Amino acid sequence: MGSSREPDSIAETTPCPSNCERVFCTVRTISLRDGNGKATPCVSLAAFSWLGQQLSTSALMPGLHAVTFSDPNSNTVHMGLLPLILSPSVQSVTFDGSFIAADEFNRYAFPLVCKTIPNLQRLSLSDKSSLSNATIWQTFPVVAAELPLQSLNISFPNAHMSDPKFLASLSRRFTELTSLTLDVHIPGHTPSEDMADMADKPLLPNLAFLHLVNRSNCKLCKCYPAFLLRRVTVITFHFSEDVSDRDAFLDTVDTLADTPSLTKIYLNADKKALIFEPSSLVPLLKRLNLEEFLINNSQSVLQNEGSRGGKSIQSIIGAAFTDRPEGHSPRLRVLSFPVTQRNPPVWDSDESEWEDGGEDPYPALATLCDLARYAKGLERISLPINTSVVGYDGETVESLVRSWADAPDGPSKLRYLEITERRANTKAFVASGYRDIATLLDTIFPHLQSVTVIDHPGRNSKWDADWELIEEHRRMRKALRLCGVKHW
Repeated sequence: MGSSREPDSIAETTPCPSNCERVFCTVRTISLRDGNGKATPCVSLAAFSWLGQQLSTSALMPGLHAVTFSDPNSNTVHMGLLPLILSPSVQSVTFDGSFIAADEFNRYAFPLVCKTIPNLQRLSLSDKSSLSNATIWQTFPVVAAELPLQSLNISFPNAHMSDPKFLASLSRRFTELTSLTLDVHIPGHTPSEDMADMADKPLLPNLAFLHLVNRSNCKLCKCYPAFLLRRVTVITFHFSEDVSDRDAFLDTVDTLADTPSLTKIYLNADKKALIFEPSSLVPLLKRLNLEEFLINNSQSVLQNEGSRGGKSIQSIIGAAFTDRPEGHSPRLRVLSFPVTQRNPPVWDSDESEWEDGGEDPYPALATLCDLARYAKGLERISLPINTSVVGYDGETVESLVRSWADAPDGPSKLRYLEITERRANTKAFVASGYRDIATLLDTIFPHLQSVTVIDHPGRNSKWDADWELIEEHRRMRKALRLCGVKHW
């Protein structure tokens, strides 16, 4: 039998440099994060000195393509590693966190990145917590001016621009940009300086994607000049108050109606249980040629219209597909509703207070038939549903399936259905219900690829196993149908 022995020295346990080099050469992406409050490992100055001597003028990771720094302290080991890991091969750099406001970043780290990676293509700077960062507005256009950037993300929602000419300067300098994301603002969201003199100048000639983050509720943020609004492709609206006025978006729609590049709108609530009145959303879907319209799932509440569950969803579907102006064909492919809905409150004269409407506000199974019948072209939808209610006019699942023989020409193109089950805990599924719902889904959505349960904070997972069975039945039925086998 062979014998083992302890190594004679530390050197015998240390990998040879060639092995280290082979490992480092394979690294393509590195992400350095704050450790969620954990202490950052301590590396001595001697270790950094030794690494520098070993590397000489070589890069530690010569094949590195992407670097991400997520909120390290400016004086931690992460910043010490920066000059060692940077390489001319890097194509993408992301800095995310409040350390961007530190002097060490603006005077040392950021200039070092721009100097070491002269051919950097993608850059992302994001700091969503700092209230003041005057330095970056002067530093960025100068230090990064020579970079051939193709993609740029600048997100400083709370650190207001100290230089109102920043966006104009950015547009002049980075002419090779094809993708630009901006979440930058002026104090009070007051209008920026007049950009009319730049209207006819060839700014950002290669720009194909422009994402603007709007933080003026339903009004368009005046922090962005007109020459950018005319090029926008995606807008994310942030709301700090309920949207109850049916005309809340009219001015916004009037401005964006002549923006053919706009394809996506996201609505995000900045407070919990923020309420959207469906009639206020109708102009966005009726007059704009959107491909995606998403309302934040977990923070928002969609108020129902009328006493029947799902009326709000039906009105929005109508605005997006059947009630559009003549000559404006629907383009909507992705639609997402909040997982929570409510009926309008009712005044209780005895108690002299407003109370919940009391009726079930959630769509019934029959609402899915309306989606399949009218939402032609829709490929993905996310919505809550109460499958314990088939319909409000005496429908059964069998009658819905039979009625589909008279469905309009052309099957639904829906491929992905994401649901939140909203049946009461006391109304359990019956055994035959799995097969019945699976049959209905396969009948009205023949191209469906998957049915998934939406994962959101505070969700009720009681019905997850039931929907796994429904999806298993649906997939089996679809497989048999595609093979030409008669269904059970």
